[in-house]
This record gives sequence, C-alpha cells and structure tokens, in this order.
Amino acid sequence: SAGLSFDYFFKSAPEPPVVKKIVLKTDTLRIISDKLDSEKFVFGKTREILSRAKIRGAIEETIVYARTDTVFEPPRLRARFKLDADKIAVSQTIISETFPVLPVVFFEKNSDKPIASLVFAKSREKFDIDSLPPNIWAINRSALDIIGERLLKNENAKVLIEGKADPREEKIDPRLAEKRALFVKKRLANFWGIAPERLRLDVVKSEARFADPARLEEERRVEIKSLSTEIFAPVEKTRKILRTEPKIVNLDFSESRFPRAARAFVSISIDGKTIYKKKIAPGAKKIALFASDFSPKLKKGTAIVKLTLKNGEKTSEAEKKIKIEFLPTVRKLKRTTLALFDFDSQRLRPLSVKRLKRFLSGAAGYRKVRVYGYSDSLGSKEANLKLSKKRAESVALKIKELFPNLEIEEVAGYADEKFPWRINSYDTPLKRFLSRCAQIELSR
Repeated sequence: SAGLSFDYFFKSAPEPPVVKKIVLKTDTLRIISDKLDSEKFVFGKTREILSRAKIRGAIEETIVYARTDTVFEPPRLRARFKLDADKIAVSQTIISETFPVLPVVFFEKNSDKPIASLVFAKSREKFDIDSLPPNIWAINRSALDIIGERLLKNENAKVLIEGKADPREEKIDPRLAEKRALFVKKRLANFWGIAPERLRLDVVKSEARFADPARLEEERRVEIKSLSTEIFAPVEKTRKILRTEPKIVNLDFSESRFPRAARAFVSISIDGKTIYKKKIAPGAKKIALFASDFSPKLKKGTAIVKLTLKNGEKTSEAEKKIKIEFLPTVRKLKRTTLALFDFDSQRLRPLSVKRLKRFLSGAAGYRKVRVYGYSDSLGSKEANLKLSKKRAESVALKIKELFPNLEIEEVAGYADEKFPWRINSYDTPLKRFLSRCAQIELSR
C-alpha cells in the first residue's frame, strides 16, 4: 500500500510586542511636631520599581518612579485651659503704721561719702514725705532729707551733728569724722537752706574696742541730735492690704495645642482693663497665679482670665470667668516700731517710752496687743533669741504699766530667725540698727 510521510519544519514564533510604561508616583507624609514654629518640607529619595506583565498578546513593562516627601508642621493653635477655682474671696485689712526716723547717716570706709543704699532727693520742691512708701527701710534711706524738710518748717529747731570714725581701720585721715559731719551740714545748709548757725558740728572719738567688721562698719557714721524731738518724730502711714482665698489659682492648659516656639501668656482683666499679665515659659503646661500679684487691683464683680497663644500671625484665645467677692468685715490694725534699742540692750530709751505712750493714747477702740522683739544677726543665735525676747517683754511690761486695761495677746522674740516688718536682710549697718527693735500691733 502506498505510505504517507510527513516532514516537520520548526519555525520560531514571533516575539510579542513590548509596551513600555513609565509611572511617576509621589506620596506626602505629614508629621505634626510641637518643636516647630513653621512648616518644613523635605523631599524624599526616588525609588525605581520595575514590573512586567503580559496583556492581550503584548508585554507591558512598567517602570514606577516613587518618592515619599515629608511635611513637618507645627500643631494648629488651640487654646484651652482649666482653673481650679471659680471664685476669689477678698478680705480687707487697714493698717495704720508709724515708722521711726533714725537720725544717723552711715558712710563708706575711709570716705566722707554716704553708703550707696541711702537716697537723696534731687529737687527740694519735689520731695514729699507723704509720697514715701509705707516701709521702714524706704523711709530711713531718706532720713536726712526728712530731717531737712522738718528743719525747714520748724525755724526755731537747732541740731548737733556728731561725726564718728571707726578707731581701728580709719586712722589714715584724722579729720575723717569731721569731714563726714561737714557733709551732713552742707546737705542741710545748701540743699535745704537751713541757716548754718542752726547746725553745730562736733566730733566724737569712738572708744570701741571690738574687732568685728560689722560693728566697725557701724562706727562710720554721723548722728544728728536735737532738743526739738518733732524733728525725729515717727512717720505715719496708712495702707490697705487685700488677702485672698484661695491665695493661688492654678491654670492647667495641657489640652492646648501650640508649637514650643509660640508665644503664650495669661492675662486677667476686670471691666475691660487688664490688671495682670504673665508670659508662660516654653514647654509649660501649668501655671500658678499668685493672687498677691494682682490683689491690689481687684474689685467686686467678674474677672476674665484669658489664655492667648500666638505663632506668627496666627492667634488662639480661650477665656474663663472668676467671681470676685469682697467680704463685708474690714479688719483694722495699728502698728508701730519702737526705735531703737542699743546694741546688746533691752532697756527702753526715755524717748521710746514717750512715743509708746503717745501711740497707745491715740489708739482708742483697740483692745488687743501683740509685741514682737527682734535683734540683728551679730553674736550667737541663742544670745540673740534671748535678747529679742527680753526686748519684747520690756515693752509689754511698760504697756501694762501705762495702760492696764489693754489685753496683751502675744509676746514673742524672733532674734534673727524672722525679719522685722519691711526689713529683708542685715547686710547694711542701717538695716542692723533698724532690726534692734520691738514692734507692736494693736487690734480691736
């Protein structure tokens, strides 16, 4: 039979067409950071991704160029806060005080120039005792001008000006004590216009045998004496003290959102008038508002506490109200400082007894008395505590002798553990002199 034969010829199939495709892909990552105060853009690194796929008889080759950029942003400003009080109760105390005038001018070592802490008026017409702060330290920094003004008004008064120098470290100039007295005389004569014949000079040789530098510092002085005691009469001042409850208002703004570099501050206003404003430290989330910082400006009504956040031109604010309530009872006190005891002494000077009697005579309606004794920081703590108690006790005994109907509520000595009212250190001879005292407080 006839056979069939086949020949096979193999031929390669044609390659499918390749379609190339390029894709650009960009993503943006947004990161919020409170350490930024403005927006920052960072380009990401480009990545190349190759993929192949057969679609409808063709090869599709895709190259993807991908990049992820990052935008760093500060948080959006959002002011929010909480207060731990919605009311402030204000109590009032009216204090009438008498402050001693110490007729002493202290000088620098080996100099006829007064110590730097003293204050001298630049204009006689503008000097006014009434304008001096109700502060024993502030008043006695200007003691020489107070004496000058009083001499001007009391034309018959004369004074003795006694110059002194310390006997150990001021031997270079034998006329130093005289020069110091002359400085005081010139101030009274040239600035205050006091006739020279009313100003007598004297030099007192110090017999001090101590070597304590602080005690020697106190010898470098001029003392002014007069038979006209009104020249050195205490200065009377009346002031109002406002105490609040609570004493501290805490403001918590941890829910606020703002960059670290943003400006943040809190303010308090009453009737549209700002009475307090404080900048908030960067990074803080809480702040304590001490009522004593704004209590003098408080009045009955409603106070607005405002938190303000600023970053560039952007601002966010939040407000809360606090009720201000004044208590109806007004407490009244009278205070005086008996100036002054001699160093290491509890004996009351005759002039102090006269002033004590005058002070108590003008205190009708006051029934209760507190007496506090003080000392300087020289010597041992034990000795000073004992001395300050004796000073308080000697005054209390004299009060009981002069006015037996007064009730003495408290007699205490603080030595140098507690400063007298309005004294904050013992770093100058004037402050040490003023600290050797007893202070009296009268209440109804």
